[in-house]
Amino acid sequence: MAGAIFFDKDRAWSAASWCFDWVLEVIARNTEDPQLAHDLRFIIRNNFGGLFLEQLPSEHREEVLRIMDQVLVPYSEANLPSDMPAREGNISYLQELVDLSRATSAHGDSA
Repeated sequence: MAGAIFFDKDRAWSAASWCFDWVLEVIARNTEDPQLAHDLRFIIRNNFGGLFLEQLPSEHREEVLRIMDQVLVPYSEANLPSDMPAREGNISYLQELVDLSRATSAHGDSA
């Protein structure tokens, strides 16, 4: 199975379900917004496999993009097991998500 983060109708990042769940859990752990954390964990628990940023309230969308930008890769480098197969490749793939989130923020597409 796979999961995807949809930035808009034309841009999405897809990954294996474990990686998608990892990203959502990292965001949930690093937000101070309990409702956002709850909603992300609800998606994980129910195996919905998709996060549609355009459907989030603007403050949640901005928080998700902020955490992707500032936290996701450093957190993953510190917390993914050092003996994980393809660890560096997985971190590079997470960086692609960060790059997409930055492009979204830079173009003001998150509003």
